[in-house]
Amino acid sequence: MRQAVKDKKLEPRFLVRAEDRIATERGDLQIYGGQMKYYPETKSFNLWPVFEPENIDKRRTAIGLDSIAIFLKNRFDFEWNLEEQIKRTEEFILAKNKANR
Repeated sequence: MRQAVKDKKLEPRFLVRAEDRIATERGDLQIYGGQMKYYPETKSFNLWPVFEPENIDKRRTAIGLDSIAIFLKNRFDFEWNLEEQIKRTEEFILAKNKANR
């Protein structure tokens, strides 16, 4: 799929959908920020934690996608907050490491 995106034979959104959905189903960090999750404790939706959120736009633009802020605003009317996402990713990693001990 990655090669097909590079060769312009597949739209990047299909790669994002597949890679991020597989990652979230496995309980891993997503790469491109394509998956939202409902959090019952806050009764709200938020982005599933992202691998290196500070570099997400580099990964997205490398395959021809809009920035995460534009995507989230247009698709979900959701505001991207980098600091919040860094914190959420750190908490996710800590919880996963604790569970794997």
